[in-house]
Amino acid sequence: MLRSSNKTTLFIQPNPGKRLTLNRKNLLIQIAFTTVNNTKHFIYFCMPIIDQFCAFYNDLKSSQLTDIKVIYSNDIQLIDPIGVHRGQEQLTAYFDKLLQGAKHCDFSITSVAEHKLIKPSDLSQYSVNWVMSFATPKLNGGRTIDVDGMTLLKVRDNKIFYHRDYYDLGQMVYEHIPILGAITKKIKYGMRA
Repeated sequence: MLRSSNKTTLFIQPNPGKRLTLNRKNLLIQIAFTTVNNTKHFIYFCMPIIDQFCAFYNDLKSSQLTDIKVIYSNDIQLIDPIGVHRGQEQLTAYFDKLLQGAKHCDFSITSVAEHKLIKPSDLSQYSVNWVMSFATPKLNGGRTIDVDGMTLLKVRDNKIFYHRDYYDLGQMVYEHIPILGAITKKIKYGMRA
């Protein structure tokens, strides 16, 4: 327990099983990190789930993937054009792999709509429209790519248990691979009326 001059008390509890051996400089850094992290989680718990979702995706690259446990239920099922990801561990591994090497990845939420369900239920459902902006050296010469999309969310007990993303995988990936991009664009052009 530490006391500051204005009588504010801050409790620090190290993770069980880990020794806390820090010099004075590292202790101050640990205090600041713990305070910011706990404040963020406290703020998350005070926010409606849809606001937690929007805050998390606003700057996904710098978000902590440990926040997945705050937002998503243990039995989360995320479906997108890439595949189906079940459970918090699979979802964390999926995001971790997608974000490796990314310069940035953020979502601009353009609208959120809560659905009125036909049958009364303890579930709630939302549609979220967004534009994802990301950059990775693997695509488009490292320049930013914008992808339009929509997410369907189902919520139970203030946690998201179903997340389905709808977006054009061609817009996200295929159009930015040299040979495949030219073929994809040619096919799209040929299908126009």
